[in-house]
Amino acid sequence: MSDLLRLFSADTLKTATRLLAAGRVENSTFFRGGLAGDVVAPNGRAFAATLVLDREGMLLVALCPCSPTLRAGILCPHVAALALAAVSPEAPGLGPQERFERCLFYLLARAAFEDRVKEVPPPPAPPLAARTAKEQILRRHTETAEEAALKRSGVKTNQQAWEDSAWYAWAKGWFEAHGAAWDWFAEVAWEKGRLVFRHADASGTVLALSPAPAAVGRLLRDRDGEFFTRRGRPVMGTGLTPSFRVALGADETLRLTPVVLSKMGEREEIRDHDTLESLKFGGFFYLPEAGAFAALTRPGPAFAEPEAPPQASLGLDGAYSPSSFGVPFGRETIVPREQVVRFLARHRDELGGMPAALLSPTLRAAVTAEWTSGATVRLTGERAGRLQLALFYDVGGDSIPFETLFRARRAGQPFLVHRDRLVDLSADSFAWMDELGDDAVAGVGPEARVDVSALEYLRLRSHLQGKVTLLGESPALRLLDELRSEPAAPEPAALGVPLYDFQEAGYRWLWFLYQNGFGGLLCDDMGLGKTHQALALLRAVDLTSAGAALFLVVGPTSLLPHWEEKLRRYLPELPVEVYHGASRRLAATRGVVLTSYGTLRNDAALFAGRTFDVFVLDEIQTLKNRGTVTYQALATVPARFALGLTGTPVENTVGDVKSLLDFVLPGYLPGEAAFRRRFVVPIEERSDSGALGRLRRLLGPFVLRRTKAQVLPDLPAKIVDKRTCSLSTEQQALYREVVLAQAALLRDRLDGDAPIPYLHIFAVLSRLKQICNHPALVDPAAHGDWTRPSGKWSLFAELLEECLASGLKVVVFSQYVRMLDLFEAYLKSRKIGYALLKGETVDRAGALDRFRDDDGCRVFLASLRAGGLGVDLTAASVVIHYDRWWNQAREDQATDRVHRLGQKRGVQVLKLITKGTLEERIDELIEKKTLLAGDLVPENDPHLARQFTREELKELLAGMESV
Repeated sequence: MSDLLRLFSADTLKTATRLLAAGRVENSTFFRGGLAGDVVAPNGRAFAATLVLDREGMLLVALCPCSPTLRAGILCPHVAALALAAVSPEAPGLGPQERFERCLFYLLARAAFEDRVKEVPPPPAPPLAARTAKEQILRRHTETAEEAALKRSGVKTNQQAWEDSAWYAWAKGWFEAHGAAWDWFAEVAWEKGRLVFRHADASGTVLALSPAPAAVGRLLRDRDGEFFTRRGRPVMGTGLTPSFRVALGADETLRLTPVVLSKMGEREEIRDHDTLESLKFGGFFYLPEAGAFAALTRPGPAFAEPEAPPQASLGLDGAYSPSSFGVPFGRETIVPREQVVRFLARHRDELGGMPAALLSPTLRAAVTAEWTSGATVRLTGERAGRLQLALFYDVGGDSIPFETLFRARRAGQPFLVHRDRLVDLSADSFAWMDELGDDAVAGVGPEARVDVSALEYLRLRSHLQGKVTLLGESPALRLLDELRSEPAAPEPAALGVPLYDFQEAGYRWLWFLYQNGFGGLLCDDMGLGKTHQALALLRAVDLTSAGAALFLVVGPTSLLPHWEEKLRRYLPELPVEVYHGASRRLAATRGVVLTSYGTLRNDAALFAGRTFDVFVLDEIQTLKNRGTVTYQALATVPARFALGLTGTPVENTVGDVKSLLDFVLPGYLPGEAAFRRRFVVPIEERSDSGALGRLRRLLGPFVLRRTKAQVLPDLPAKIVDKRTCSLSTEQQALYREVVLAQAALLRDRLDGDAPIPYLHIFAVLSRLKQICNHPALVDPAAHGDWTRPSGKWSLFAELLEECLASGLKVVVFSQYVRMLDLFEAYLKSRKIGYALLKGETVDRAGALDRFRDDDGCRVFLASLRAGGLGVDLTAASVVIHYDRWWNQAREDQATDRVHRLGQKRGVQVLKLITKGTLEERIDELIEKKTLLAGDLVPENDPHLARQFTREELKELLAGMESV
């Protein structure tokens, strides 16, 4: 109705204006788009005029007694006078219905009507009886067809219900009496827990109204709350922040109770969330003591966990569920007791930043204190080789008896509240308790005593991250803490085995293990003399046993000559029996029995009938898989002390070191399930530095690892250089043929969940690697023909010529025996002196001596397996890895045959890689893998890679069609 007067001609409007100047309009009313009223002419005659427009402002009905036919463009002056009287000078573009819907009375009444919870009747309004009949006429004319149909069914629309309500009549009555009324309510007051709008005139109170919250909210949003600010009630866009009161319940659940932080100036208060809800008006809350409205700030999610599924927060029962949406502010959330510690740890920073009043002292100490548990220990007695300890944990400066923690953990409690401290009983620092028997603790509280073996004591020490204080005279504990034993080891000078200082330290450590019957792993870098340290221990044990000791040394077959030579050179007084070959016979009753892994596996029952004083396992990584027949067979051999020697304690996984230590020191590490939960998964899947540190401390007393950089700082440098080449035309054709025929099919199988066909995959990968080496390797008819074109061969020949021209000796490694045959044929054709070592080589010592002593022997050819263990190649200063091995640890092990104790020159290591092939991908995988052994064993850097996963195998087989 905003363009009401456009319906009339200019002449009609002039006539209507003159009519109103001497006449008037009585009993007028409006409804939706309709007007009705009595137009009284100057002569006193009254005309009952009606005008109705539709929703688009088009004429629906025009009625007047002066004319039977009225239509748009031809309307009488009486209807025009009705329209002119309805137009307000203050808002000439708006009709009465539009002005009504914008007035304060309408806003208050509509909000009250829609706030159906309160069902409060309106206060009195000016009477409308004189206009009721005319309004009914307008209602009939403005009723839609849909509304009429619903009415016949006894149903009303929400709009009809509103227009029929007492609140509508109240609003319309006050509007017709007082207009828009935005300035009419002069006072806003807070009385008896509610807002009151009040108008008063000289005769007293006219109207006092408590508006619905929705109406107040609308007024607060409109024009920045001007309605209230003009009446002395400030409106602030901030000031309230949702938060939680966090406390432990009596049932040890964590309760997050919603509260609101209120800050007015410098004053901050904590308000109960439910109480504040009764003061809510739209997006604002009324603060009676401040006489002001404040908006609730919407912070980011509280206690959100980004990696959790979003839908986890949709539960409405108050139970906690980790969610990326966080914890809902509007209701209490309960964190179950078994998740309390995790919750506090995950949200440490957020909780620590909360106001002091929202967090109990116990919880604040738990989330803000940075402490590691230490202990106070006193040895109260020894019985049957076991230690009785008075043990107290130092937790955040407080002392808690061990017995209290032990029994609470055994009872399954997730945490313990002790004074103002919350102790996480699930922490790994308490896990060693699970290995104790139920009768390991006697007594209660401070008087309790824990009964442990020396091995259990060292396990306990590994779990204490803080300072450990020994009280009183506790010599047995001090010796264990310092990894010393009494009697002390025989002096090295009496052993006949020359030792460097670091080797002497290793020998004394071995003596400590032997004296206590512990077992251990000596994991020094290749070339640092692990054999010499083991020989020193054998000699020391032999001396202290008056020559009655019996020793067993087992290793790969290729190392037996090496051990025999060292034993006869340094321990000539000890009988040595080499138990190997077809005519073997176990006759020794003292001295050393020397045998191979394969032989000992086959004859384990024969060895099980004897007890050895020391059992030495060289290259013990052979036993990394406990499920093998070899592992099971060797485990039946009785020995008082077992020692493993290896330069690579972790070749692929954290589980490797467990298998090895379990063999030499059974029962020390946790069981398979617990070890995987506490160490394997956190370290390998999450790179958890905490778990890595705990495992290092646990291994520390029984695993010794020194690197060349640590103990031989003057050892010449090792420079590793990768050289790349391209496939020849023949190689490209061979490579593409294998890829299209076999690799693509295997890659498709890896996309599913079927078991990985390792044998087929590695057969394909090996064939591709052979093609990268030389086409003669995959052509049975080309045996020894090095003249076939090969990109890598050309690079090798060029590098070899350069090294020989510089007067250097060179070691060449390959994993393929047929590749060694090519090298041999090439060197013979060039009349270059060489030595050869491969699996079937009988005179290994002769080959090594020739390369070391003969200046004319310039090149040493070796398979990676045969030449990577137990040999000394320090005569060379260049190492060429012709092809890459799957595990870089194998390569490093072979390289260290040259870069080791006794090397006087710098060592150049050249690794040959064919561009655009899987050799590049193997190199990339090795480079990007997490190197576990360097983290698990202190001062360790063996450059290891884990076994290839399904995704890594897909990567190796991917994209080769472009070659």
